[in-house]
Amino acid sequence: MPQKISETIKALKGGLASLPIKAAVSNIEYWETALEKVDGSKAILKDLASLREGLQVAKPDSAVLMPLLGKLGKETTTLAAKATGDTAAQLKDLGKMLTGLAEKAPAH
Repeated sequence: MPQKISETIKALKGGLASLPIKAAVSNIEYWETALEKVDGSKAILKDLASLREGLQVAKPDSAVLMPLLGKLGKETTTLAAKATGDTAAQLKDLGKMLTGLAEKAPAH
């Protein structure tokens, strides 16, 4: 899992506009599968599904998606507290990145 966390962070570093929707959906689907059996991931899974569905519509609505990113960031940071070692540190970084992206999004 640490490798995929690094890949996700790297993909997001370029900003949301640089990440094609198809790649974002594929990444979300990976995390949905990876987190299925992780204790405490129910809220994250629900929000990942909402994010995936929101990206797959004809015209994704950033007013809906950005709050989801922020929520996922907070949930990821919380999950990081339950992890250990490099995984914990990487999840914390990913959580901060998601929260930061949501906060930087232009208001509509």
